[in-house]
Amino acid sequence: MFENLTRNEPGRFNMINPRIQAQTCVLVALMLAYPVVVALAGRPSSKDTTPPAAVTDLAVVQATATQNELALTWTETGDDGMTGQATAGNIYISVDGPIDASNWQNAEVLPYPRSPLTAGTPETFVIEGLETETPYYFAIKVYDEVGNASPLSNCASGATLPQAWDVQRVATDYPSAFALSLACSSEGQLALAYPTSSDGFLKCSFQNPDGTWGEPEIVGASGGGRPKLLFGGPNNDVPMIGYRGRNNNSAYASFVEKVGGQWTVTNVDGAASGSFVSLAIARDGEPALAYVVSPTRKGGYYSLKYAKRTGGQWTIETVLTCGTTSDVSLAFDQLGYPAIVSRDTGNKKLSLTSKNPTTGKWDSEILVSATGSTLYEGVNCRLAFNPLDNAPTVVWQGNSISNTPATFMRKNMTTGQWDTIISYDIYGGAPDLLYDPAGTAHISCYNATTYDYTARYVRIGLDNTMESKILMQASIYFSATALALDPVSGKISIAVDRRIFPTSPILYDVFVLTPLTGN
Repeated sequence: MFENLTRNEPGRFNMINPRIQAQTCVLVALMLAYPVVVALAGRPSSKDTTPPAAVTDLAVVQATATQNELALTWTETGDDGMTGQATAGNIYISVDGPIDASNWQNAEVLPYPRSPLTAGTPETFVIEGLETETPYYFAIKVYDEVGNASPLSNCASGATLPQAWDVQRVATDYPSAFALSLACSSEGQLALAYPTSSDGFLKCSFQNPDGTWGEPEIVGASGGGRPKLLFGGPNNDVPMIGYRGRNNNSAYASFVEKVGGQWTVTNVDGAASGSFVSLAIARDGEPALAYVVSPTRKGGYYSLKYAKRTGGQWTIETVLTCGTTSDVSLAFDQLGYPAIVSRDTGNKKLSLTSKNPTTGKWDSEILVSATGSTLYEGVNCRLAFNPLDNAPTVVWQGNSISNTPATFMRKNMTTGQWDTIISYDIYGGAPDLLYDPAGTAHISCYNATTYDYTARYVRIGLDNTMESKILMQASIYFSATALALDPVSGKISIAVDRRIFPTSPILYDVFVLTPLTGN
C-alpha cells in the first residue's frame, strides 16, 4: 500500500510500505484523488469543455532501475489537448497486471507532487521504496483547471531488480545439524554461534568493522543441539548464548556471556534433555532460558523449565510436566511476559504456554495434536510476537516422511483464532523467525528434497501473503539457517550451513548473507 507516501524533492516519490492490497486500493485512491478532483470540480462553471490530451509515451526507464526504484518518463500534454499547461495529474500504479480503461479506478493513485509542465515538455518522476524483484504497471491521467480529465495514458511496465547480497564465508567447521544462531548488536555488529560435531565445542565469530569476520572463538563445551545467541545487557551490546552444555558425561542448560573480553559460563540447571536450550532477553536486559530436564527417577515425567536471571541470581520455575520434549522456543511478548512453544512427542502435542499476568501462573494452549502414532508437527519450532498487535507466531519445518510442509501459525488477536499458512513447495528445514518493526514476519529455512536443495528467505505480510526467494543452492543439502535484524540499518542478515557431497573430506561452509540495499 502507498498510504505512507512521502514527498521528497519535486519529481520524486518515496514509498515506505509499497505492497498493494486490493481491498483497500479503491479507498486509498479516492482519498488521494479527492483534493484534486473535488477542488477542480468545485470551481465556477466554464465553457471550457476541451480536456487535456492523453499521454501516449509513458515509459519506465528500465536501464536505471534499482532494487527499490523505478523512473517514469513521458511528454507533458496541455490544458486544451496539446496546448497550454494542465493543472494537475495522477499516476496510477498496480502490481496486479496492466492498467486499462476497465480497471484504472482499482489501481493506487499518486497525485503529481507539483503542477504539470508546459505541453511538449519531457518529464521524469522517480518512484522510490518499491519491493525488490517485482513487476509494476503505471498509467497517467491529467486534469485542466475546471476538472476536465484526459483519457487514460498508455500503460508502461517495468520491474525492480533482484536483491543483491554480500556473501561472506564465516567458517569451515563441522557445525551440528540445525545448529546456527545469528544476532546483531545495538550498534549493528553481527555475531554467529554454533556447536561443532568435530571437536564438541560451542564457538562464536564476530564481524569486523570492515565487514570481514574474525576467527571463531571457543566459548565452552557443547552437548550438541541448537544454541540461541542474542545481545543483551542495559545497552543490548553484551553477547549472550543459551545452549546445551556438557561437563564430562553430564548435560546442562547452560548460559554464557562475554563481558570485558572474557566468556563466562554458567551451568544453570542439570539433566538438560533434548536439543534446545532457548534464550530470550527480558525488558531489563537480563537473560532467560527455556529448556527440558529429564525425569529424576524411572517412569517419572520430563519437566519444561523457565529460568530468569535477576541481579546475578537465577530463579528456576517448573512450567509444566510433559512427555519426551526436544523442541522449545522462548520469547517475551510486547508487554514483557514470557511464553514458550514446546513440542511434546511423548504426549503428541505442540503447545504454547504463557505466563498469565493476572495470576502469575502458566497457561497452556494446544496448537496441534497428533491423530496418528507420531507427532510430525513442531520440529525445529520458533516463536515470536508481532510488535504491532502482540500476536504470537509459530513456525516449524516440514517432514518429508509424512509429506507435511512448512507451517506458519499466527493468532488473530481480534477473533482469538489461529491463522495457518502452509507452503507445499517449501520444506522449511531448520527455520528461524523474527519480526521487523513494521510487522512483517521474516523466515529463513532450507529445502531438502530430491529436486530442490536451496536456502530460502521468506516474508509474510500483515495480510498473510507469502513471498519466497532462493538465496543459495547446494549439491546435496543445507542443514541450518538463522536470521538477525540490524536495528541500525533495518537490514535482515541470514546465516546458512551448506554441506557439499560427495567430496573427501566432506565440505562444510557457513555463510552469512547481508543485503547490499534494504530488504
